[in-house]
Amino acid sequence: MLITRCFLLCLLLLSAPIMATEKNAQFNIPLFTAHYDLYAYNIKVATAVRQLRRQQQQYVLTTDTKTIGVVSLFRNDTIKEKSVWEWKNGVIQPQHYSYKHDSKKKKRYINIDFDWVNR
Repeated sequence: MLITRCFLLCLLLLSAPIMATEKNAQFNIPLFTAHYDLYAYNIKVATAVRQLRRQQQQYVLTTDTKTIGVVSLFRNDTIKEKSVWEWKNGVIQPQHYSYKHDSKKKKRYINIDFDWVNR
């Protein structure tokens, strides 16, 4: 639940400046792909790819993280996050969020579908 709250807070914070400047217009968000290397004590322990793409009227933000190298022998973790949202009346409206964490010890799955009609 904490992850969901943090995610929604981030969406709210990111959308605030956009709402102020683009009240009723379709805002053209730049699409991107970013690659990250994660280090602990100067040792590369994981890689991550974050991508924002557009599918028809919706935007899809994904993050894929995976442990690598020696660390992956002890903790072979993968984390996949996906957020689907669209513009409605000049604001970001989340449609779906999913989180999947696979590891040897524990698996965690979260799927949230936002039903804006029935609130």
